[in-house]
Amino acid sequence: MKNTDLGLAILLVVLGLWSIYCATDTAAAAALAGALFGGAAILLGNWINRLNESRKAREELRQRRSSLEKLIAAELVIVASRYLNAKARLDIALSAGVPGSFAPFLDDVSRYLPPGTPLTSTLGAELLILEDAAIDALATFQGNLAMTRMNVDQAMKGTVSLLDIMLINNLIAHDMGILAECFERIVPDRELRMPGKQQPELASKLLRRVAAGNE
Repeated sequence: MKNTDLGLAILLVVLGLWSIYCATDTAAAAALAGALFGGAAILLGNWINRLNESRKAREELRQRRSSLEKLIAAELVIVASRYLNAKARLDIALSAGVPGSFAPFLDDVSRYLPPGTPLTSTLGAELLILEDAAIDALATFQGNLAMTRMNVDQAMKGTVSLLDIMLINNLIAHDMGILAECFERIVPDRELRMPGKQQPELASKLLRRVAAGNE
């Protein structure tokens, strides 16, 4: 439908040329052809205007999406940093494995674990300009983060056992995998650098590697 005007313009030009070619009355044919050519010019102008408007709208959408991705990326970097710190404390706790000593580690995890993604959460309907896969990844991560924090808070109400630490470790590792997908869907080229490391690496790769315990 968006090319209807162009198709009609071409048709009118063809009819105008045909009327000139087949005419026996040159004056009448010229008048008819002029009217047809004039209509074709109007239709062609309308088509060009709509094409320009469509290109402008696509460019504006691209710019809005780019700005939105930069905002979300800034929050994702903060969230990733906190998750990496939380995972590091859990790894230390699991390697220590001393009964009765897990509570301080879980307390650290609670402090490092982000309370949520307030910036992304307040964007509301603006998130709809992102790709569907990016929206799904963000929504899944936010839900998992809330569930992980609930489990951490629940575990801290009692005696923290090795089983609690293992459960929280698995939840955080799973969250980090989803967070890695968020980076891939929104800012796939974003890099992070671990403390003490000289070279940065892709955030998605780093998160998955640390989540798997390969650090």
